Amino acid sequence: MLEGFEEYRVVDRDHHVGTSRIDLLLAEPSYLLEVKSCTLVGHGIAMFPDAPTTRGARHVEKLTRFVDEGGRAGVMFVVQREDARSFSPNTSDVP
Repeated sequence: MLEGFEEYRVVDRDHHVGTSRIDLLLAEPSYLLEVKSCTLVGHGIAMFPDAPTTRGARHVEKLTRFVDEGGRAGVMFVVQREDARSFSPNTSDVP
């Protein structure tokens, strides 16, 4: 398990939240986790998203609502590109 997540265990994959599916439901306590793979790299900076994504925006809205209701949630950005040295949100491709 990743550092900071030692207390959690995977309860469900592709967990349904309304009409959306969130990658992982962790417990105890409950934690919704969306995992995103970064494929876009420019000048050594990995960025997400690599294209406009209304689906991704909808997932963030669902996670935000879950947190507003007292839950825990997050988005994990996974960078597997050797040419990436850092990460930044790609705000130019946010709908």
